[in-house]
Amino acid sequence: MKVLKVIATILLLSIYGYTSAQTLNIDWREGSHFVYKTYNNKEVLGGINRSVVNKVVQDGDKNVYTLTTTATDDKGNPIGLKDKDGNINNTINREVFSDADHLYFIDVKSSMSSIDSIQAMLEENDIQIAYSGELPAIPRSPQVGPLPKCEYQIALKHKDRQIAINFNYSKRQVLGKEIVVTGAGTFDCWKVTEQFNISMFIIKKSILYTTWIADKVGIVKQETYDKSGQLLSQEILTEIK
Repeated sequence: MKVLKVIATILLLSIYGYTSAQTLNIDWREGSHFVYKTYNNKEVLGGINRSVVNKVVQDGDKNVYTLTTTATDDKGNPIGLKDKDGNINNTINREVFSDADHLYFIDVKSSMSSIDSIQAMLEENDIQIAYSGELPAIPRSPQVGPLPKCEYQIALKHKDRQIAINFNYSKRQVLGKEIVVTGAGTFDCWKVTEQFNISMFIIKKSILYTTWIADKVGIVKQETYDKSGQLLSQEILTEIK
């Protein structure tokens, strides 16, 4: 059962699930603050994610931004996993980074390592975890057209048993520019679509994403659809400072 909790958390983090300028940058500083609200397909508020940039590290062409994200429901109650004492951990530290050519908004490894309850389960059950493959990236100089597909794997090993969770991003493309208006302001965004595929044993699931990304800001809006194209949820940037 504990192994299943680890798997469920990995899937959640991976789903979490991306201007008139022609180059996309991340212009975050220590103390930068973002608020995203999540709505279901009936536009009912389901949760609020608050993120703060705690550290910015520059190493040549690579910039690494460490964020702390706190999740609550629409009433302000914490959303997250319970530890062995029944306390809810609704805080995740994660990294967003860029190099000379790409932006990376997903890093499951950094997120997983910040969840104490998950680390405790791994240690208590002598479970080793390994990561491999390519993370999905957005070009810093986008052009309308297809993007390379990518895939990565998370392997959980317990004694002689190993469970592999495979992630594949396909049908990725940049559709063009769109203006997006939210409570945080008006943003000139690049619109990106992709299909996120998960497979484990005989289990397979596909989710479609449409993401709007603004220069210096990052992800402004993201919509999630099922494989038939029905809207499941949307996450919207409502505050930035």
